[in-house]
Amino acid sequence: GVVVFLFGIVAMLAVTKSHNDAISGYIANLYSFHSWVGVTVLSLFTLQFLVGILSFGGFLSGSSRLGNPTLMEIHKYTGTYIHILVTATIMLGIQEKEGFVNCSYTVDSPDLFPISNYGKIPDTCKISHGLGIVILAMGVCTTLALAKFPVL
Repeated sequence: GVVVFLFGIVAMLAVTKSHNDAISGYIANLYSFHSWVGVTVLSLFTLQFLVGILSFGGFLSGSSRLGNPTLMEIHKYTGTYIHILVTATIMLGIQEKEGFVNCSYTVDSPDLFPISNYGKIPDTCKISHGLGIVILAMGVCTTLALAKFPVL
């Protein structure tokens, strides 16, 4: 938790620094849906982190290290929700960058069989598409791993 929190702070500082750099040009900080979802994720994670430390670390009066079972269920649900939002934020970031590098191709007729135009997609975009699919698969698999299915 602490490492992820620190990485989040470093990421926000890096984005703010790169967007406010006079040499490479100024960029608005909250111009995209990716940035808004990212700020939401970092805010929710920070809240989740603080509630976890205070509640389950025994720092709140009357709380024990075992914590409140109801609060634990809320904490687990919120953690899964944040994980899904992180996956979505990463995919939104990939999609945003694909727009910057023009991940499109020209067609002269209806694109009824898009796979036939696969060769027209820039290589950079093929890599980012593949990365997006891997991230989506990892998000689905790790979220599925959190589920408690009954043993048959």
